[in-house]
Amino acid sequence: MAGGSADLRAILPATSNWSPIMRLRNFFALSLIGSLALTACSKDDPATDDSNTGDDTAVDDTGEALKDADNDGYLSDVDCNDLDAFVNPGADEIIADGTDSDCDGLELCYEDADGDGFGGEGTVTSDSMDCSAAGVSATADDCEDSDVAYNPNATEDDCTDPNDYNCDGSTGYEDGDKDGWAACEECNDSDAAINPDAVELTADNVDQNCDGAEVCYVDADSDGYRNIDTSLTVESVDLDCDDLGEGSSTETSDDCDDDTPTTNPGASEVWYDGVDADCGGDNDFDADGDGFESDAYSGDDCDDTSASINSSATDTAQNGIDEDCDGSDAPYTVTDLSTGDLIVTEIMYDPSAVTDANGEWFELKNVSGGQVDLDGLYVYDDGGSAFTVSGELIVEDEGYVVFGINDDSTANGGITVDYQYSSWSLANTEDEVNLAESSSKSTVFDSVAYDEADDFWSAAMVDGSARGETLNLDSDHVDADENDFAGHWCISSTATSGGDYGTPGTTNESCGYTYTFDSDISSILSGSCATCHTTSSSGSLTAIETWSSTVAVASTQSTSYYLFEPFSSEDSYMIHKIDGTQSSVGGSGNQMPKTGSISSANQTILETWIDEGAPK
Repeated sequence: MAGGSADLRAILPATSNWSPIMRLRNFFALSLIGSLALTACSKDDPATDDSNTGDDTAVDDTGEALKDADNDGYLSDVDCNDLDAFVNPGADEIIADGTDSDCDGLELCYEDADGDGFGGEGTVTSDSMDCSAAGVSATADDCEDSDVAYNPNATEDDCTDPNDYNCDGSTGYEDGDKDGWAACEECNDSDAAINPDAVELTADNVDQNCDGAEVCYVDADSDGYRNIDTSLTVESVDLDCDDLGEGSSTETSDDCDDDTPTTNPGASEVWYDGVDADCGGDNDFDADGDGFESDAYSGDDCDDTSASINSSATDTAQNGIDEDCDGSDAPYTVTDLSTGDLIVTEIMYDPSAVTDANGEWFELKNVSGGQVDLDGLYVYDDGGSAFTVSGELIVEDEGYVVFGINDDSTANGGITVDYQYSSWSLANTEDEVNLAESSSKSTVFDSVAYDEADDFWSAAMVDGSARGETLNLDSDHVDADENDFAGHWCISSTATSGGDYGTPGTTNESCGYTYTFDSDISSILSGSCATCHTTSSSGSLTAIETWSSTVAVASTQSTSYYLFEPFSSEDSYMIHKIDGTQSSVGGSGNQMPKTGSISSANQTILETWIDEGAPK
């Protein structure tokens, strides 16, 4: 049997050329053959075996009996490998196993449609048992058998090509952000907004289009302020937009002159040089921005540092500012005034040089503290006569204005009249001059009532013999209360050019008082009477210490006498008290002062003061 085994190996192909499938199949074939051989050895020799009848009916053309050695159901005349039960006409052909399993003389190979030596998934039969002929392949590892560029031996060296040419399931192409651009050809594969096709955004410090540069705004003068035209850009070699001529997104786009580094919104404005240095867009000749150019540069703004001052502003009266640039501060109007702001200071009620119809006039003084326009002033007397000033009539602070019945100085006695009135006259014996803001008389500024029948006024008017001489308010008593007192008036001694007397439009004369209550009399009373006249004894000291409580005030001891009667010391009850003659005029009480006496000098002062009108 050893020799038989050697012969068996001789009929089989060399095992080194077997495929794994062939080795498995031939292993089973050898096992079957070995089993048959053992069986044969265990039987008697055919020549001596009585059981071998020799009745083999199937023979080949030579007469040799046909066998089915591999027991696969096919005799050796049709079984192309009767030693392999897996090889016979009825077997399934195995693809590219190097064996003609179905005994048709052909092998089933993978089709190599593109002829690149690698088969695809399709199969074709071939007489090339190893599938090495053209158009076929023993392998099915061509992933695209219609294109010779695809096969396991193909080279992949283009990172931008997403095709798997070598059929290994991977490529050198990567597009992580799925923007259609390979990672190797863009600068940021994690952001789909960044690739060579992207639109470059200006000055965002990002290279969107992967060109290695940034688009920056223009700051031509590099002063930190971008050109006002934001459509202007410049390409930068880096991403920070911080080089000369470049403007970043943090800079404001409000440089009105991008060629001059000293002109930008952060610059200090130099007015009147014709340059808008701070790019404010304002007129360089209108520093206060009120819409009016400085009058120093042919404009009409007299104060270009204040927006509230210009030729269209409303001037606030007498605040010391010429808001409307008309060259003067707006005057007060009569409605701005208060009681005591206008004072009647002089009255020519009975002219001598000319007739009353031509020569009457009166004067008032403005003590309001500012310039006044007397337009609208209402002048009236208690009898119903009145006139209203019509039109501008300006009187300065501490200034005088003369109202006259005739403003013709050639006819009125040489008087300069500031305002000619009508429907008004001054009676020669008694009359009133009243000043009010309007006919409503809501505010009466001053009132003066003269009367020859009044003892005090009669004395002041020299018993009516002062024809041609004005009633003159003492220059030290220009006050709305003090001019109510006749003792503060005297007749003028200053001649006018027309022959009468008065000081029209100028400072009044002093009435020449030797003494006044405030300067002289108050101290005498306080020094002589303080011992008794206290708050706890016969009257309070203050009751005889003030002008208003003693002058033309009736005595409580003799009510028909005034304590001090202006112009008459002999009729003054206080002089009787000092002389001790109070009982002769119906008085009572002790002589004053109760202790001691008033010196003759002081008594003379008192009497002189009284006889001159007892001025305050």
